Parts: sequence; C-alpha cells; structure tokens
Amino acid sequence: MVIDLKGKHCLITGATRGLGEVLARAFWDAGANLVLVGRSANALDRVVNDLGSRPGREAIPVPVDLSVPDAADQIVSFIRARIPHMNVLINNAAIQGPIGPLWKNDWSAWLSTLQVNLLSPVALCRAMVPGMI
Repeated sequence: MVIDLKGKHCLITGATRGLGEVLARAFWDAGANLVLVGRSANALDRVVNDLGSRPGREAIPVPVDLSVPDAADQIVSFIRARIPHMNVLINNAAIQGPIGPLWKNDWSAWLSTLQVNLLSPVALCRAMVPGMI
C-alpha cells in the first residue's frame, strides 16, 4: 500500500534507530516533512543525512531527552515556532525499565522509565492532538 503524505508534517520520537528510523524512512519516501526526535544530535544528523535532501521538503532533527520532565514542552515549543500544522504524531521512543526485584531497583531508573514511556508521550498527545483534529 502506497500512502501519499506530500505536504504533511510528521513528528517521530525515537527516530535514531530501530523502528523509529524505519518509520522516518517510510514517511520520508511517502512525501512527508519530518520532525525527528532523539537523545543524540549526532545520531539524528546521521538519520537526516541518510534520508537525503528533497526539494521543498525538510527533515528537522530535534535532540531532546524524553526522560527530562519538560522534554515535551521543549518539542512543542520548537514545533509551534516553525511548523503551522502537525498531521502525524508517532510516539515511538521507549526504554526498558528496571529489571529484577522491585526493592533492589534504582528509583531514579523507574522515574526515568515512566517519564520516557508514559508521561512524555501523554504530554505530546495532549499538546499535539487537538491541533490535528
């Protein structure tokens, strides 16, 4: 199935490897403009360079660590300053939480996991979805 996303804007978190990188390529090939989020500026630059340039289109790297409580606010502020309308939000970023007995796990690892896997995606949905409806 071929989807035409020309002129659409897509935000993808966790875009520097795995599924996020594959989705970035697929959306780019379908004509979308991209906002790619990841922790590493170098990895984001690599993905953007690998996509190649296309006239009239842009793939914008946004290095943000979603484990930081105000990460979603940083992303939303950046987007609102540059992009008139977001069409697609893919909350792909995730980390593996602590493994082992609960009482032996590092509490900050739990907080970081909840921030990346739950709170940041919810904050992005709350901020972006109303404008997408």
